[in-house]
Amino acid sequence: MVHFNIPPQMSYDHPEVDNPPCQHAFILVGLERIYGVHMTQYHCEKHKYQLILHVDLPEEARAEYLRQRDLYPDDTFILCNRIEDKCSIPSLGGFARTSFTGAIYRGFRPPPDPEPEGWFPWNDRETLPVIDKIEITVKRVVLWRPFAHHEPAPDTASYFMWGHKEPGFGHTHEAHMTNLQTAELLTGPHVPPLYGLDHDHVMSLAEAPEWISGEMLNAGIVVSVPSIPRKEPDPGNPGRFRTCLLPEPPFAKGDTFAVMYRGIQPPRHVRAGPTFLWASVVNNSPALVPVTPNMSMIISPMPEKYWL
Repeated sequence: MVHFNIPPQMSYDHPEVDNPPCQHAFILVGLERIYGVHMTQYHCEKHKYQLILHVDLPEEARAEYLRQRDLYPDDTFILCNRIEDKCSIPSLGGFARTSFTGAIYRGFRPPPDPEPEGWFPWNDRETLPVIDKIEITVKRVVLWRPFAHHEPAPDTASYFMWGHKEPGFGHTHEAHMTNLQTAELLTGPHVPPLYGLDHDHVMSLAEAPEWISGEMLNAGIVVSVPSIPRKEPDPGNPGRFRTCLLPEPPFAKGDTFAVMYRGIQPPRHVRAGPTFLWASVVNNSPALVPVTPNMSMIISPMPEKYWL
């Protein structure tokens, strides 16, 4: 029998496990239904969550967002809660917060050099939103997934696929995918912790696959993508494997690729739409960036007319 030394309960003025409110960035996808996909950071407690929200915008803001999306279908649109209305991801995931004041930005402005500590790309001092100071309503939590640092990376990538099929009106067949990330603890007990390696990938599909029912797509399913390796041979340890990163998405808009529902046969096919975020620089521990090959961030640039 293995015995563990469990420390006695301690008294705290505040809970030991908590998550302070702050600003968060969500990649927006969808037309008939609009979803916000939270940008992750494995090393920061405030952002150690995958969260997908089905959100609603005020009528005029929604019309402007759809107009912009129609003009720039492959650009990245980012929803952020404003600094005067900070919130925590658990408050949204647990439905304690069902609304917040937000702004929508188009693209990413590179940070200044040197980059200030704690710099947030979408702020009132350096960037202009395309839509500002709007009330965002959270209609549904589509995915709530706190990272577990003891979970190892799989051999091939896993994705969460969701969307909707409702025949008879508007954009009736929309589907999206995001990488089910692993924030694996890479270090031992006597050194500062490092977490990774993985990608933050948000994309839409060209159309909802015919092989999935609307009910299942609305709820969301898990698929594996055999063409995306998560492990590679470790050159320093023959016969062993290590987690790997890819410098760019393995498929472009219009590519058809195979997925496996729940990770089992048979393979089923989907067709890629635009990728709105492919990142390994922001989410993995910063100390890994200078020593890890293939780290990248692919996101549409912010036009200079939105720079301050």
